[in-house]
This record gives sequence, structure tokens and C-alpha cells, in this order.
Amino acid sequence: MKIEFRSNEKNTGSGFRAKWALNCGGNFTANFKEQFIRSPGYPDKYKDNLDCWYNITALGKHIIIRFEHFELEVGSPNCPYDSLTISYSLYGSLKTKTYCGSTKPPDITVKDAVSIRFKTDLFVRKPGFLFSYTTDECGYDITSPTTVSSPDYTAGSPETLAKLYKCTWNITAPGNKVVAIKFDKLYTEDSRYCWYNYVALYNGHNSSQEAKLATLCGNLTSVAPIIKSTKNKMTLTYRSYNSKVNVFSASIYFTYGNSYFLLS
Repeated sequence: MKIEFRSNEKNTGSGFRAKWALNCGGNFTANFKEQFIRSPGYPDKYKDNLDCWYNITALGKHIIIRFEHFELEVGSPNCPYDSLTISYSLYGSLKTKTYCGSTKPPDITVKDAVSIRFKTDLFVRKPGFLFSYTTDECGYDITSPTTVSSPDYTAGSPETLAKLYKCTWNITAPGNKVVAIKFDKLYTEDSRYCWYNYVALYNGHNSSQEAKLATLCGNLTSVAPIIKSTKNKMTLTYRSYNSKVNVFSASIYFTYGNSYFLLS
């Protein structure tokens, strides 16, 4: 910020007085665009006696936190001096992790909301931190040919990654065409009747049994058929329960014709 005061020789006044403070904490909304939060003064050293709360929300979505730089006063074992504490809800319980020193916190994936508290004492100063936050876009509306894929599980640590991912893509083609989906990769943990981990496809924008075209699970990368809707709308649902091995990617395009299965 730059404030410039100018005057001339003709008019006089009482002037002005202003107060300023470093930005410290606040409420933030995560979305698919990568945004950044840094400690006050970063990359210069932070001030004494700070107590900053950063509250990040994205209701119904997963928030990914990635630290680009982290350097606080060392204070083992419990970080009693300068510290950064991350708090979030996991299966109805409040979880907290506190960090200090120069080891970056791991990438963290949480659902709905996360609070980050930054505290400093009266003594040692360090450059502080810089982290990015974004949402893991899992399901959205599609109106043009594209590709979709499963979320990146490597962004979350085992204890913060939600056990259940369920993503839904609502696909709409032009009125005179149908939706076709070709799987470039499809591997999920296999189970009887595909109860736990699967990709399901439906006619229209609903998920009823009557509208279901297929439920796919297991290692089908080389054998999954091309699936087409009967009209111009299709729903694709991906479900992963407590597993990091599930992965899929699919090409979505629009064509003519009735619903049927084509071998790749």
C-alpha cells in the first residue's frame, strides 16, 4: 500500500490522521482457483504478540491446504513460543495439529471448513509462512466435450482425507445429440455387486435404479465399453470408500444414436 499526501501554496487545512495495521487473520472462501495466505509482513519477519485466525470455508467441498514456505521459531516438543495450529472437524470430532520450526506441515485435505491460528511471543522473529488453498472440484455440470477424472488422493494425509468420496457430474449435450463416455482408465477395488467403490452412469439427471445404464468396478481399463445415453442428458457418479487405489479418467463427447454399449 502507498499513501501520498500533496498540498500547494494556496489552501490550508487541518490535515489528516490515519491508523494502519498489518492484515492478520480473517474469513476466506475457497474455490477452484488457487489463492494464497501469508503471515503478516511475509517474506519479512513477523511481529511480536500476534494472534491471527484464518477461517477458510467451502461448504460441501474438500479444501486442500499446501504450504509453500514455513519458518517459525523452534519450540519442541509442544511449540510453546511461536506456533501455527490447524483445526478441523473429522467424523464429528474436532482435530487439531500444531506446528513450529522450519519443517513444512504436510498437505492437508479437509471437508467444509478449516481454521488456522497463528500465534507469536515477545522474542524470536522469523519470516513466517505462505500457503495456498483451493477446493478439490469433485463433480460439476458439463455442457461441452471434456475429460473427467477421480480426485487426487495424494493431496491428503491418511488422517485428514475423508473416508468417502462421492462425485457427481451432470452432463448435457445439445438437444439433437446423446452423451457418450469412453473410459481411458478405470480401476477400483473390486467387490460383490460393486457396493463400495464404483463408477455408475444414468440416463438423464437422476440416480434412480430405473435410469441406471451401468455400474462398473474392478480393473476395467482395457475392457470398459463406451456407454451412450438415450437422450441428451447423462449423470456420472464416482464413489470411493476408504481407499487410495481407486482411479478413473473418462472422455466425454456428444454424438448421435440410441443408448448402447460399444466395445472399445
